[in-house]
Amino acid sequence: LSKEDTSKPFLSSARAESRHLVRFRFSKSLDTLAGPMGVFELRDTVSGSLVPLRSVFLPRSAPSSGGLVTAAPLDSAGAYRLTVRGVSDAAGNPIDTTNALFAFEGTNLPDTLRPSAGLSGITDSTKSVSWWTTLDLQLSEPVRQEPLEAGTVLLDSARHPVEVTSLWLTPVDLRIVPRQVLT
Repeated sequence: LSKEDTSKPFLSSARAESRHLVRFRFSKSLDTLAGPMGVFELRDTVSGSLVPLRSVFLPRSAPSSGGLVTAAPLDSAGAYRLTVRGVSDAAGNPIDTTNALFAFEGTNLPDTLRPSAGLSGITDSTKSVSWWTTLDLQLSEPVRQEPLEAGTVLLDSARHPVEVTSLWLTPVDLRIVPRQVLT
């Protein structure tokens, strides 16, 4: 007999990676397929004011970790509190409300790293890719979607462009679906 999972996930860490990017981690993977992600609130603990958020993301490839992008820069002398509500794990256990917040210090570091991208399940120069293959692109952080879509070109083995449909699954997960048979 398998044992039923009744342990609740909790927010285990949060840290400012740059002036606009905060990374956080949960004790276990969250259910990213259940619909809306929940409520993520970032508050300046000194002034009590909310920090406006531009984006919150939980990568499908690592649903126990995620991040948020702030619309206003964090202050290196500031202290912040991340509070999370309305999320659950894959077994349906809601977040432990006694451990759903995490305090951390701000930073004055600029974001100097370029976003990175990788394809799930397909390595560079892979041969014999099925014609019905969809491509799942994972990004290290959210990017402006329109320029990425406009600058992405899929070529078949004869190096002819293939028309695609782009579907954003999360702010960091892009599914590219060919509209024609790959050759």
